[in-house]
Amino acid sequence: VENPSDASLHLFEANLNGVTLRPLTDRLNRTKANKIAVRKLLKLGGAEENNALKLIMWTFAKNRVDMKYNTSTTDMLVSAIESYITHTKSSIQIRNQINLCNRSISIIETELNYYKNSRPKPSTGILQLILSRRLENLREKLLVLESKLSKFSDPDIKIATNESLPKYFCSQLVAELLVDSAILSEHRISHSFIPADFSSSTLLETMPMGSYVF
Repeated sequence: VENPSDASLHLFEANLNGVTLRPLTDRLNRTKANKIAVRKLLKLGGAEENNALKLIMWTFAKNRVDMKYNTSTTDMLVSAIESYITHTKSSIQIRNQINLCNRSISIIETELNYYKNSRPKPSTGILQLILSRRLENLREKLLVLESKLSKFSDPDIKIATNESLPKYFCSQLVAELLVDSAILSEHRISHSFIPADFSSSTLLETMPMGSYVF
């Protein structure tokens, strides 16, 4: 993913160390491979729309840093066999969603304050508009989640911490990023994706027609 502030590329991945976001140059300097392939995703419509997409992806990536890697062999087998339904009715799941929602709100507010206080003003009006709308949507979602949570009365359940936040496979993390960026449909849950789903031909079949190119 690209850092909008300086256009530097970062490697966003889930590995045994958890979810990490590091400069791509660090990885390239350490690799022993003699060939590295990079596919660039572009949104059709112009520079402003692509800049907005980059900002959305960067915000998502920062929000997931330090979450844990899912090492469950059972879960990995399930993801390779079929999609399964994520349960959202339990208070634990709702608290986890509230935690993630609050983190996203905090990051977007920080980004908006940066643009507001920048001197001279950057020409990012459409980016600020998109971020403002996402912020409104997140706040509305937060109210809905808190309303659902109020229906539970279990005093023994603790507020979500890093121990109870979602854990990610590498392919699940990529899928959730693309869903959050409105590149993939929300109808298929991120747990059900495997690396083969991200080949050019397979991925393009699931993307909005004529909206993106590799």
